Amino acid sequence: MPNTSGFRLLTAAVLVAALTGSASGQDPAAVDPSAGIPSTWRAPRLRLDEFGFDLQVESGFDRRTVRQDGSRRWYRLNQENERVYVEETLGMRAAGTLDERILRFDTEFRFGLRQESFYEERNRVQRSEDPSGTLLEYDFNLDFLPAGRLPITVYGLQQNDRLPRPFLPTLDRMRERYGATALLDHERIPMRLSYEHEYEERLGGADRYDEERRGLDALRYEADWRIDDRQNLRINYDYEDRRERYAGLSERFDLLRQAARVEHDLRFGPKDRSNWRSFFRIEDESGRLARDTREAASRVRWQPADGLDLTLGGQFLEQRFDGIHDRRWRGDAGLVKRWEKWTATLNLYTSRSESDARGGRRGSSDLDDWGGVASLAFADENDLGDLRASVQYSFDHLDGSGGRGSGLALSESLTFRGPRINYLREQNVRRGTIVVTDANRGRIYRPILDYRVVQVGRYTAIFRNPTGLIADRETVLVHYAYRTARDYALDRQRVDWRIQQDLGADWNVYYAGSVQDEDVSRDRWIGLTPRNDNRHRVGAVRRGRRWSGGVELEYNDETIDPFRGVHANVDVALLETATGQLSGQARASHLRFDGTRDLAARESTWLDVGLSAREQLRGNLALTADAAYRFQDDGFYGRTEGYDLRAAVEYKIGQFDLLFEVEYDALQLPRSNDEAFSAHLLLKRDIPLIGSGR
Repeated sequence: MPNTSGFRLLTAAVLVAALTGSASGQDPAAVDPSAGIPSTWRAPRLRLDEFGFDLQVESGFDRRTVRQDGSRRWYRLNQENERVYVEETLGMRAAGTLDERILRFDTEFRFGLRQESFYEERNRVQRSEDPSGTLLEYDFNLDFLPAGRLPITVYGLQQNDRLPRPFLPTLDRMRERYGATALLDHERIPMRLSYEHEYEERLGGADRYDEERRGLDALRYEADWRIDDRQNLRINYDYEDRRERYAGLSERFDLLRQAARVEHDLRFGPKDRSNWRSFFRIEDESGRLARDTREAASRVRWQPADGLDLTLGGQFLEQRFDGIHDRRWRGDAGLVKRWEKWTATLNLYTSRSESDARGGRRGSSDLDDWGGVASLAFADENDLGDLRASVQYSFDHLDGSGGRGSGLALSESLTFRGPRINYLREQNVRRGTIVVTDANRGRIYRPILDYRVVQVGRYTAIFRNPTGLIADRETVLVHYAYRTARDYALDRQRVDWRIQQDLGADWNVYYAGSVQDEDVSRDRWIGLTPRNDNRHRVGAVRRGRRWSGGVELEYNDETIDPFRGVHANVDVALLETATGQLSGQARASHLRFDGTRDLAARESTWLDVGLSAREQLRGNLALTADAAYRFQDDGFYGRTEGYDLRAAVEYKIGQFDLLFEVEYDALQLPRSNDEAFSAHLLLKRDIPLIGSGR
C-alpha cells in the first residue's frame, strides 16, 4: 500500500496554518469587496472557537514475576521482567467555523518522544535494553454545509508510533482511518452515502511472519423511500474489501464482500395495525472463508380485531460455503390470541433443505422438516403480588434422505460462561471446517491459542482458552460443516414451563423446567445419538433498598453431560454518602457433573468477589479503588486463583491535570505463579489561546 502519510500530514498542517493565520490577521469583513461582486454578497467569516496547545508527560513502571515448575522435577523457571517508560508529547487543537452555513472544523495534532528500558532476569541470567523512538498523530473532522440539505462530513486520523517488545525487534506501527459521509435530507427519499478506509501495519519484526497488516475499505449506501403514509421502500448496499494477515501466520485472510438488500413495508387495515413486509438480499464474497447468500422472504401480519394476530410467511435461503451448496425453503403460519390475563399462540411450519458438496461429487443430502409450537401464558395480580406463568409445547419431525453428504451451519452463536462446556448444535461435525469469529465476523480466533475442540461421542465441544483472546461471557460465531446420515427420521418433542411469583416489592421466586425427548429411526451409515434433556431450575431473588441477591438450584439430566449445580449472587452498597460510594458484589457457583461414557465425572467451583470505592474529596480531587478475587477449581482447567487490586488519584486545578494509578495482579495456576505490579503517572497542562477555559 502506498505511503500517503506525508501528503495527509502536510495537508492538515496547511489547513491549520491557514485557519490560525486568518484568525490572527485582518478581519475578512473589513476587506473591500472586489469589483463586480453584488453588494448583497457577504464574504465568509472565519471564527476560531478554540485554539491552543497542551503538554503531556506520561510515565510508568511495570514488574512481572513468573515461577513455574517444569514437566521434570529438576527444572524450575524463575523469571522477572521490569519495564520503565517515559513519553513526552506536544499537542495542538483548533476548532471553529467558516460561516456556520459553510464549514465547521475540528483538528488535532500531536508529536512526541517515547523512551523505554527493559530488564529481565531468567534463572539468574540477566539482560537489558533501552529502545526509544518518536510518535506522530493527527486527527481532523470537517462538516461541510452542516445546515443545508446535503451536509457532508470528512474525517481522518493517522498515528505513527512504535511497539517496543522486550528483547525482540521493535515494530513500527502505522494506523490510519479516514472517510466521508454525505446525507441527502429529502422529505420523501432521504439517502446516505459513506466511505471508510482503515489500515494498520506493524513492520520491522524478526521476519515476515512477525509482521502484521490489516486493512478495510467499505462503501455503504442507504435510501428510505417513503412512497406514501403506508408504504416504505428501503435500499441498502455494502461493499467491503478486507485484507488481513496476522502475526505468526503464513496465510492471509482476505475477503471481498458485496451485499444488497431491498425491503418493502406496507401497512393496511383498521388503524394501520396490519402490515406486509417483504425483503430480498444478496451477498457475494470472494477470498478466504468466503460465503455467498441469496435470501427472499415475505410475511403478512393481519389484525382483524383487537387481541387477535394472524401471520403467514415464506422464505427461500441459498448459501455456499467451503464447497457446500445449501438451499432451503420454509413456510409458516401463526395465530396469537390475547385475553385480559391470557395469551395463546400457535405456530406451524414446514421446510425443505437440499445440500450437496463440490457439485454433488462428495455426496448430497435432503432434509424435510415440519412441526409446530403451541404456548399459553398467564399474568395476574393476587394477594401476594404479581403471578406470571407460561407453558410451551413444540414438536418437530425431520426426515433425511439422499447419499452420504454434508450439511452446513453458519453463524451458530455460542456464549462462554466460566468453565461451562459449549456443544455445537449438529452432530458428526467435520472438525477441520470449524471457524470461530467474533460477533461481527471482524476477527478470526485461532485454535489451540484461543479455543480448543474436543470430540464427545458424536457431539463436538468447544473450550475457551483462559489465556487466549476470547473473553469470559463473550459471544462468538461458529461456522462449520457436518456429515449427514444417508437415511434417517427423527421426532423431537419438547415442553418448557415457567412460573414466577412476586412476593411484594422485595421477593421474587420462580421455577422453570424443560423436558426434551428425541426418537431416531432409520439412521444408516452415520448414526445419530438422541439428545434428551430433563432440566429444572428453582430460584429466589431478594431486592432491598441498598442490596440485592439471589440463589438458584439447577438440575440438568441431559444426554451429553448431565450435572447438578447451585448458583448465588449478591450486590450491595456498603456505604453511600453525598460524595462517594463503597459497593461490593459476589458470584458463586458449584457444578457436579455425573459423567458419561465419553466424559469423566468431575466437579467445578468458581467464586468472584469484588469491591469498588469512589470518593470525590473536593470538586477537583477524586479517589477510586477496586479489588477483585476469583477462585476456580475445575476438572478440566484445574485450580486457579486470581487477585486484582487497583487504586487511582485524579487531581485537577485550573489547566493542570494529574492522574496517578497503581495496580497489582496475581494469578496462581496449577503449576505456576504469576505476579505483576504497575504504576502509571500522567501529567497534562493545557495552554488555551482562544476559548476552552481561557
